[in-house]
Amino acid sequence: INGATTGPKITVAWGSADTGFVTVTEISPEGCPGTPNTLRVFLSKAPQPTTINGPRIVCKNNTESYTLSTLASGDFLAAWSVQGGSGTLVSGTNPVRIDVRWNTKGSGFVAVSVQNAIGCRRNDTLFTDIRFPETGPITGPLSVCPNNNGFIYSLNPTPRSSYRWFVEGGTQSSGGQTSRITVAWGNPGTGRVLALETDSNGCVGDTVA
Repeated sequence: INGATTGPKITVAWGSADTGFVTVTEISPEGCPGTPNTLRVFLSKAPQPTTINGPRIVCKNNTESYTLSTLASGDFLAAWSVQGGSGTLVSGTNPVRIDVRWNTKGSGFVAVSVQNAIGCRRNDTLFTDIRFPETGPITGPLSVCPNNNGFIYSLNPTPRSSYRWFVEGGTQSSGGQTSRITVAWGNPGTGRVLALETDSNGCVGDTVA
């Protein structure tokens, strides 16, 4: 019993047993006790404490899976919700697993409330950071002499990012997957240089020219 044990009502904190009892005895103004009245209480098993498992750092436009670490057998309902990052619940017929597609760079979270038949709950929330590299424009000469080498093209680098380059009308002659390459242009005509950034988390940006 939490608080006073006399008066017309009491507050009870139940333990882990399956059954409990509450007994009350009325005392008259003269101090004479009446017949004890006992109420038997059946204690429903609460859901086990649960934790959401899944990636916290995710990429925009990727679909990720989230699962519950524990879910006791019995009549339990897991209600999932997704907020932020324009997250979309793309599947979730299994109460212990859902798939979420993150559509917008920023922050979001996945939440679950596990509830039994009489409303006993366990809740958990997992916060996410949705990443997406914002690649700047490529700089370099726009008018070049045909069949010449050594033309430098670059972009503002992001630490620990790598860059995949595409050259049309010529070939990349150096620079690998860095933010700065040299190009050998071929015959007269029109050419293009494009780059695709992948950040340190494996998130891929948009192709830039």
